[in-house]
Amino acid sequence: MSTPVGDIISAALYEIGDPNGKSTKRPAMLGFYNRAQRKLARGLRCLETDYYFNLQANEPRYYYPDDNIQISGIRISQVAQPSSLGDYYWLRERFRDEWRNATDGYRPSSQVWGYHARANWFELLDAPVADVDDGGIVTTWHLPQEVVTETSATLMELPDSMRDAVQEGMQILARLTGRERAAAMDDWKRWVDEIEAEREKFEDRSDDRRSSIRPPGGEDWTVGMR
Repeated sequence: MSTPVGDIISAALYEIGDPNGKSTKRPAMLGFYNRAQRKLARGLRCLETDYYFNLQANEPRYYYPDDNIQISGIRISQVAQPSSLGDYYWLRERFRDEWRNATDGYRPSSQVWGYHARANWFELLDAPVADVDDGGIVTTWHLPQEVVTETSATLMELPDSMRDAVQEGMQILARLTGRERAAAMDDWKRWVDEIEAEREKFEDRSDDRRSSIRPPGGEDWTVGMR
């Protein structure tokens, strides 16, 4: 990330015809920046990171990180003192009915093999048998940090390719506080709809799995059609 927040604020103020920030003060525009960033991060799920957590013996329940939007996976250490990512294995996600079947009546403590994402925490299947520091890794899409003060060193946390989207959101939010509220509301709805349309590009950052008309190995694609 290399886009200064101050540059986005200056550009947004220029675009709304208030380059010196007389009608819309820079601190107010910073608030709009934070709101636009959060909206984009939730809608596109474009910020992903790994959080380590400590395993506790016989405790299956663990809270989400504070800035969590949604889990994309959980790994658990297969050794008592993990030292590299190779020491972890991925868990299988289990949904409500599968989780209830797996925990109905008798719940053994053995190797952890799955997890269920509940409303306020995630639950491991089965419970760990020992305490392990940094014994788990939860991979999540997360919210950006709140920027409370504009400085020259503060950079946009979202990918640089999203600068224009952030700036447009800021401009719409600034207009919502003025006389253009009705028109700005329509623009805000359009902006939110565009976020939804872009989500797939961020959920799958690779285009390597494109379907191909030509079958592998150069086989005759008309086989079965004649």
